[in-house]
Amino acid sequence: MGTAQSPLRILLVDDDADDRLLVADLFETMDDAACYQVDSVASYEAGLAKLNANHYDAALIDFQLGAHTGVDLLKASADLPRRPPMIMLTGHSSAEVDALCLHAGASDFLVKAGLYAKTLQRSLRYAVERHRLGLALTDRERDYRVLFEHNPMPMLINDPTSLRITAANQAAIQQYGYRREELLTLTSSDLRSPEQIERFLAFLHDHPTIEGVFNAGIWQHRRKDGSRLFVDVTLTDLEIDGCTVRLALLPDISARIAAETALKTSEATLRQVLDDLGDGLMVVSDDCRMLFANPVASSLLGLAKDEGVGAPLPASFSNAIGERIELADPAGVAHLIDLRSSSTDWQGQAAHILTLHDVTRQTADARQLAMLKRAVEATDDGVLIVDALAPGLPIVYVNPAFEALTGYSASDALGHNCDFLQEEDRDQPGIATIQQAIAAQQSCVVTLRNYRRDGSLFWNRLSISPVLDDNGKVTHFVGTQTDMTEQVALQAERERLISHDPISGLQRHASASALLTELLGDARDHGQRLVLLFVNLDRFSSINDTLGFAIGDAALKCMAERLQAAVGSTGTVLHHAGDEFVLAVSRVDPAAALQQLANALCIAIAEPLVVDANTTLYLTASVGLAAYPDSGDSVLALAQQAELASRQAKQSGRNTAAVFSHEMLASMENRQLLGGQLRDALRRNEFVLHYQPQVNAQNGALVGLEALIRWSSPQFGLLLPTRFIPIAEDSGLILQIGAWVLREACQQIRQWHDAGFSNFVVGVNVSAVQMQRADFVDTVQNAIIEAGIDPAMLELELTESTFMDNADRAVQQMQALKRLGMHLSLDDFGTGYSSLSYLQHFPLDKLKIDQTFIADITSDGTDAVLVRTMIAIGHHLGLRVVAEGVETEAQCSYLRRHHCDEFQGHYFSPAVAAEQVPELLQGHGFADHNSEQADHGRCLLIVDDEENVRRSLLRLLRRDGYHLLEASSAAEGFELLAKNDVQVILSDQRMPVMSGTEFLSRVKEIYPETVRMVLSGFTELSSVTEAINRGALYKFLTKPWDDADLRAQVADAFRRYELTSGQRADADTPVIGRSIQSG
Repeated sequence: MGTAQSPLRILLVDDDADDRLLVADLFETMDDAACYQVDSVASYEAGLAKLNANHYDAALIDFQLGAHTGVDLLKASADLPRRPPMIMLTGHSSAEVDALCLHAGASDFLVKAGLYAKTLQRSLRYAVERHRLGLALTDRERDYRVLFEHNPMPMLINDPTSLRITAANQAAIQQYGYRREELLTLTSSDLRSPEQIERFLAFLHDHPTIEGVFNAGIWQHRRKDGSRLFVDVTLTDLEIDGCTVRLALLPDISARIAAETALKTSEATLRQVLDDLGDGLMVVSDDCRMLFANPVASSLLGLAKDEGVGAPLPASFSNAIGERIELADPAGVAHLIDLRSSSTDWQGQAAHILTLHDVTRQTADARQLAMLKRAVEATDDGVLIVDALAPGLPIVYVNPAFEALTGYSASDALGHNCDFLQEEDRDQPGIATIQQAIAAQQSCVVTLRNYRRDGSLFWNRLSISPVLDDNGKVTHFVGTQTDMTEQVALQAERERLISHDPISGLQRHASASALLTELLGDARDHGQRLVLLFVNLDRFSSINDTLGFAIGDAALKCMAERLQAAVGSTGTVLHHAGDEFVLAVSRVDPAAALQQLANALCIAIAEPLVVDANTTLYLTASVGLAAYPDSGDSVLALAQQAELASRQAKQSGRNTAAVFSHEMLASMENRQLLGGQLRDALRRNEFVLHYQPQVNAQNGALVGLEALIRWSSPQFGLLLPTRFIPIAEDSGLILQIGAWVLREACQQIRQWHDAGFSNFVVGVNVSAVQMQRADFVDTVQNAIIEAGIDPAMLELELTESTFMDNADRAVQQMQALKRLGMHLSLDDFGTGYSSLSYLQHFPLDKLKIDQTFIADITSDGTDAVLVRTMIAIGHHLGLRVVAEGVETEAQCSYLRRHHCDEFQGHYFSPAVAAEQVPELLQGHGFADHNSEQADHGRCLLIVDDEENVRRSLLRLLRRDGYHLLEASSAAEGFELLAKNDVQVILSDQRMPVMSGTEFLSRVKEIYPETVRMVLSGFTELSSVTEAINRGALYKFLTKPWDDADLRAQVADAFRRYELTSGQRADADTPVIGRSIQSG
């Protein structure tokens, strides 16, 4: 700003007297009011006259000046040679007016309302300084031209491409002896001596552009008279008038070269002395170029002898004199250097001697400590350290991740015991574990419920370890915290998906054994009646076939709510399978007529079912009823009786109810008769074993066989085990049949081994009854010894019920079997109840996923999620995973993509007789069934039932190089998705059987990483909006399309996939928690 001797002259132009007084008052309130001299005028004309007649440092112009505006005054004064910066004043802010004024040349724009002295003072200071700077730049450009022309340093400017000299200063003209016009006809090559032309051309090739200031070294040039001179060339590329030119500084150093030659002898003597020094020594010029470095310094810098002379001093040395710097020698070993400097005279010029003293050893410990601290500070896990010697184990350190995780700052936590993180929630098993570990001075890992500073809950995986001093005494404990909240929530949701039907929200019947047993026990203890009803909806499959799965699913949910309302607070509704439900009703009046109760449920079910505003269904059901103590005294018996009664009701014409009766019992007695025939079959050796191959998912090799029993009955023919094994279990014959299967399989293994076949295992199914026998391990061992086989060729397949009744006993039995050397697998995984807290302790080798989950894996999102979860569980437990019931190539491809280890099913081979197995073992496996998916890069699936539309899209998008797949229906789309690595899907909306949004919604569940788009000529806002809100759709595009826009949308979809696929891959990997349930 101005000074007391030269105040700033300010011109104020405003036709409002009050505003002029207001501005004048603002100047008087400024802390430097004496620095301003304000002239005020009240009109446009007076303002223009003042500007023409006087020199002002700045002007304040009102926007509205009578018939004129401040913009008019800006334009009228635009050509004044010394026009001051002009600031526009207005009563109201407006973006349009602001832009108009600034475009006309205003320096600033101020609103009178709320204008303060400091605001005005700051705006004036900025405008005046910027104006002065502009004037200075104009003067400086003129000065630069004078500086170039009259600079004693010879300088040339040339074109980097043509090398033609475009400018030369007077010093260059005098140095080379040419007139200016002669010099401007030459190129840079013309000034070089002939022997250096080749070097010059190589230099130009290596340096097509010059960044910054570049010293090109010493060159030999020629004057006009042919005499030679040495010049030290410095180059830089400049931008002048939009063109790149090269400025060359060309000082004549011929005299210096001669002097340096004369000094070489004396330098050699001095160099020998300097080479013998133990510390590094360097001589550096005032411009920070290395003039000398002894061997120690060169070694530290990784330079050969004299390599660094003339080179700039390393950047790490800048401003480091008197400090320590780190250097790495050629072997990569880091050295910490104490850098000192002193002045000297080197070859007639001022220079500096730098001594480099290696202090690496004495600082190594300190450096390591600092590194460890930084590592702890940078980790994403929370870290805390507590003092083990102080009362209360106070916290003495927390890292930033602890603060971010808990919301408590370091100052909040230091000095306190970390139990404040649990608040009042102290009833946690992990707390006792921690206390025991600290008392024993041992490590432990627990998971706790902790609470952040804001009170929110988070699950914390805490690992603590003791820290010992040099004498082996525990002085501290270090703890690491990992936020497990998301993983715990995901595990809870997965467990619910396994134990509950996702459509109806009901618990699955298969996972409710404990609940039903508890209800039966309560009824038995209190002498009450317990009723089980089996409900099978009549012809429900037609709903899915005619109205679609969405309506069918909604109907099942509504029916579940109706059934729950029918049984009231004393009843429980369970989902059995598909359109079947099981109802358990407690405390039923002993005098109540059971038939009337069942009929009432039939009537309630038959009431009109309003699914949505447009759909009302009229459903009926076949209901079966059994009661305790009327007909059964176990959960299994009641369930079988109720299901049998339901089948009787369906056979009676549907929409009716049946109560289990003695007549139905007669049918069960027929089963007992069949059980008697089973005894004869065992005695007459009517059972045979068939073997189904198990295939390596990656290479198709046959790695195992499952032994499957068949009954070759003279009366009924070849019966599958589903016909007689349940009867054998009920009759107690399962022990004898199981023992026969085990002995027969071992003998067969021996026969194959003697025939030269090995490198496979044979799986034998073991029932829960067999497993719980005390002599079972001896039975297995005897069968192995009698057959004389390697135990490693035998695999026992156990069901979940085998060990869930008595887990501890099962562990002992399994460990004993493993000691014999055989393999153990868990069969039908997912169909029962599995607690991972037990499962992880069982010495299993494999998990076998039941075929019921595999059947619809490529089209049913729930089954797909469950199977992916089961595979992740198996791998988390270190087990191989086998998929049973693989029937199609699509199933095979989907399972392989999600890392299933082995396959079993009719896609590869049905179960075959023993004499057919050698042919399979002699072959090359099932490689033809195991072709890997080709990597086609970007893969796009087009789904549309109109062939002409598909062809148009294929022609349009083929030019972008995508791998294109086409499907005419959702079913074909599911098949192609299973077999190919598809990233983007473009689907029509209106298609038969299943709409585009419904199709893509299912795709999202099965292939969540895909990017999904609908292309439709019809806008169904409700379904499309719902799909977008659920995340099923990325974009909705309309027909007819613009070719360029559609191609851009598809390309954008692939970019979206490629940006997010890695994160999704992590997110889609199931996280394993404590337990799973499945039905």
